[in-house]
Amino acid sequence: MLLLFLACTDPKPSTTEETPEYDPEIYMDLRKEYPNAPDRGLEIRTSVYEVAPYTEIINCYFGTYHGPTTGVDFYQPLEPDLYSHHSQLKTTPIQQPDGTLEDCSYLDASMSDFVPLFEAVGIEAQEGANGNWLNFPEGIAMRLEEEKQYVIDMHYINTSDKILVVQNGANLGLMPDDEVDFYAGSAQFDSGPPEITPGDYTDSFDCEWHQDATVLSISAHMHSAGTAFYIDHIKTDGTIKRIHSIPEWEPSVHPYFPIIDSYDIGELEVEEGDIFRTTCDWYNPTDGVLGFPAEMCTTAVVAYPLDNPISCIDGVYLER
Repeated sequence: MLLLFLACTDPKPSTTEETPEYDPEIYMDLRKEYPNAPDRGLEIRTSVYEVAPYTEIINCYFGTYHGPTTGVDFYQPLEPDLYSHHSQLKTTPIQQPDGTLEDCSYLDASMSDFVPLFEAVGIEAQEGANGNWLNFPEGIAMRLEEEKQYVIDMHYINTSDKILVVQNGANLGLMPDDEVDFYAGSAQFDSGPPEITPGDYTDSFDCEWHQDATVLSISAHMHSAGTAFYIDHIKTDGTIKRIHSIPEWEPSVHPYFPIIDSYDIGELEVEEGDIFRTTCDWYNPTDGVLGFPAEMCTTAVVAYPLDNPISCIDGVYLER
């Protein structure tokens, strides 16, 4: 069941459907009462589903935003406190009826085509003033287009011997289009599914900026086999500046974009033709090859002006 509404105009949908009793000897019910979206807000809730014991799953929940094109200045991902690796609201090239919930781990490489709609802008946003992951200067918001299709990408690692009962969602705060001075957007720079051979392994890839922009934040993402993460800004004149350096990656970092640098307005400007080079180091302790979703190498950026999210996979931009 999809719960999607404009808090400023429509009443909150009823959630009084019968809730089954779950035997605590068999189930671990991780559902909780999520906060409401802000005034002029939007609430998205997935259907309730189960995660089997000792399993890792990636589920996808599909929907469409049917309101007018608007700014978003508040974003709060909603997920259980335990066993959830991430819960991300993304755009998707895959067409599914609204309310579809399916196991999408079979997509593997295609998951790189799912581009985050909204990401955090500052460290303080992770704990957040009232849970808001967006910490924008006045007049800046992210853009949500009319009839935009989205997916909530939900990754669980159930290390318990019980069946998890879970529900995910997101709260958005909306800002009328005519109140927005500049639209910001998320830029996902990803290596694509890695193939990490046993022992020490390094991968590096470049993504070129196709327009001038002001960067508001940068974050780094790997998993537990990661050992170091670096981002270099290569200017068109050949100068190179390291703008993000994590020489000792902490395997236990969480949530999914855990390390974020905040920039004051104008502190980090990129020009058309500039390159962001991402380098990921891993140590694979197994005898086999580690791939997705066991590992990733992703730089996530929030910058403006960007009317829509962009995604570069191993140097190649996705067409949208």
